[in-house]
Amino acid sequence: MIPQWLHDLLHTHPAYREEDVLKSLFQSIYGVGHLLSDPVSVQRYIVKESSEAGPNRNEPLTERVEDWLRLNLRPARDMGLQPAWIAAMMCASPAPATADRRSLISALAQCGSIPGMDMDRLFGLAEELAARPKVLPSHSGYVHRLEDPRYRLIHADWEPVLLILTALAKHPEDQPRLITIDGRCGSGKTTLAEKLKIVLNCPVLHTDDFVIPHAQKTAKRLAIPGGNEDVDRIAEEILKPFFTGKELRPRKYNWYTDAYEDLEPIQTGRLLILEGSYSNLPPIAEHASLRVFLSIDPAKRMDRLRKRNSPEALQGFINRWIPLEEAYLEAYRLPDEKCLVLEA
Repeated sequence: MIPQWLHDLLHTHPAYREEDVLKSLFQSIYGVGHLLSDPVSVQRYIVKESSEAGPNRNEPLTERVEDWLRLNLRPARDMGLQPAWIAAMMCASPAPATADRRSLISALAQCGSIPGMDMDRLFGLAEELAARPKVLPSHSGYVHRLEDPRYRLIHADWEPVLLILTALAKHPEDQPRLITIDGRCGSGKTTLAEKLKIVLNCPVLHTDDFVIPHAQKTAKRLAIPGGNEDVDRIAEEILKPFFTGKELRPRKYNWYTDAYEDLEPIQTGRLLILEGSYSNLPPIAEHASLRVFLSIDPAKRMDRLRKRNSPEALQGFINRWIPLEEAYLEAYRLPDEKCLVLEA
């Protein structure tokens, strides 16, 4: 049976020949690992190919190939996606699970009959490719002439990052840009921030390091939506120096010792990521160029919290932290229309 991604690809590219189907199946199995050298070289080739690509032909930004995405370079270039970003996502994508080229023949057999394709020829091409492990498949000459395909592969896990980058590219590079990543506990904020850091090569700070000390956690203070967060300290230690081009010298509040710890000084750049609950509080949100909000199914959230916390810690989330978080989200009606909402 033809997988849905291949069915969609053939519908989008009716000119595909047997070579193009084989290349697509090869990519679905082996991904991008066989194409990588080093990030600098990968970036250089992207720059070269993008400059030679000509005008956009109404291509979509991405096309699915099983667990991978073809990132078309023409729309990527026109949307302002930097070659360094694309190269970073390629190099950070996982290596292929198998190097056995017989897997290609098995995948082809599972497709059964592919409409419009000579299956005997397809299997013949697959056998030739399996016997020559240093040879890479190419698109057919017909498709090269008709479509001039120019794309790069990234793993589909990077799709949320790609959506953020597309939104970020709309903001001027010559101005400081603050990205906030908010969402309910367990939605993957920290993981997403670290992936974004790989691509943007910029600092990540965490709102968990800026909660108020125990002595300030009075019933009156915690009754204020978001009152658990020390927004004044965020303003003084992060926002003011970042937007005035000065070095950041943030402190981390240690929940266990109830004391502040100095973090490494951060040299000011043009990009900064602040992730964590309460990062959409108005004194922070008004300075953000891009506000990301992660949405998550309640059952999935609880499953994640169970896996990463002891029973006692989980009960703390249920009894204390989740109600405080929900009060904050309700008070500020989050996510609002200015948030880029992504599903966990």
